[in-house]
Amino acid sequence: LERSNVLDYKEYSFYWKILALEKIDFEDNVKKDFIISSLQNINKIRNKVAHEFRFKIENGELEMWSSNILKKLKGEKFTKYTFRTKIVHSFSVLSKNILELTNLNDNNYC
Repeated sequence: LERSNVLDYKEYSFYWKILALEKIDFEDNVKKDFIISSLQNINKIRNKVAHEFRFKIENGELEMWSSNILKKLKGEKFTKYTFRTKIVHSFSVLSKNILELTNLNDNNYC
């Protein structure tokens, strides 16, 4: 967001940061749309963990989210996948792909 000159982004909630990212024009809209959707989905999962007393991590939502990231985005695999390493690796791959988005307005990366 900083590279795209979004002001006061540090004060934003995660939800508002997603909305700000969504408004930026990037070269690869398909990748951008997938990233936005992935961020929205992890935010929904986070909200369930934080606010639903009976939420069970074993329900598969987080693992499905992670599998989708690893299937659709490029990144390197360094370890054998366990449940934990798969989740951690998904966040790394998602972050890498966000940073590689090319902003159309100034040819910088977001």
